[in-house]
Amino acid sequence: MTDADGNIAQHIEYIPYGEVFVEERNSQFSTNFLFNAKELDNETGLYYYGARYLDPTGAMWLSVDPMWEKYAGMSPYNYCAGNPVKLVDPDGRENTVFLVDLQTEKKLDVQKFVESVNQALENFGLETRMVMAPDGKDFNPQYMDETDSYIAIGAITDVYNFIKEKSPKEFDLYFSNFGCDFGPNPEKASMQPAWMEGGMALNAKFRDGKKTSVIGIDLGASIKMANECGISLLDYSTYLACHSLGHNAAINHPNDAFAYGHSNCPYHWNNTMIMNSGTKFSDQLKSSSDKMSAYNKFMDPKNNSGYIRGMMTHFGNNKSRSNYEFKRKYHDLYFGK
Repeated sequence: MTDADGNIAQHIEYIPYGEVFVEERNSQFSTNFLFNAKELDNETGLYYYGARYLDPTGAMWLSVDPMWEKYAGMSPYNYCAGNPVKLVDPDGRENTVFLVDLQTEKKLDVQKFVESVNQALENFGLETRMVMAPDGKDFNPQYMDETDSYIAIGAITDVYNFIKEKSPKEFDLYFSNFGCDFGPNPEKASMQPAWMEGGMALNAKFRDGKKTSVIGIDLGASIKMANECGISLLDYSTYLACHSLGHNAAINHPNDAFAYGHSNCPYHWNNTMIMNSGTKFSDQLKSSSDKMSAYNKFMDPKNNSGYIRGMMTHFGNNKSRSNYEFKRKYHDLYFGK
């Protein structure tokens, strides 16, 4: 580590699991953020990773991995699958949303969509982030973590078939209202835990028993609704993604009387304007002379403290980091083919 003039201020070398091997520093600068940029507690000699503490001397975590069930072939106290030279573990959780682009005609610029959704999530003070699916249309949701989700966007048939294909064979995918009689319904999002057998819930399970958090966005219906609301497709899709992620976090419409009476839906946060029903959202924009002002009220963090709390409860609020490639590489080794 150097100062602004390029002079060495701190020089540290580590044993593979983070124990300090060599340390040199000048008298002007010192930091406790050492191995993997994690803070070292000088009193205990432990690194704080956000979800748990790492003991570099014992080469192990001090508590169980929050996702230990996904690594049944390893000790829940194991750090980096026993290979800290090649792998890192940011904090034991991920917090990533993968975007699968199924568009045949590029009506929506997906790169701008990713940037817009991430800016909205950042405005909410959340660390959840969206990235393009690493394998594109070959994306496999079984490599997601418990705090991950994915969005498939495109024509309704393509979205349905993609999610159906990626779900276990024993799962009967059921979109009861995707093209409902009272008008287009652009999104369907699963909840975790899923509390509804049809409609929004896609209660798909991985081979190791985890549910799939998935959002399907019907591009055609989104274009129609964006035009009716008088806003851009990008803005409408951004709202839709954030709203649907709220459903993944089991947050319901605040004006949904049925949801409040359902014993299996655990979160009914107050102040969740973004989670108002699509009908209420579109009605308010249609009746407003200032479309963007009305839109911004739905997206304003001041009107969504409950949404923020619910999102943090489900997704966590650690820095988003994908380990999809790691899971893809080692899944069969740990879980079998």
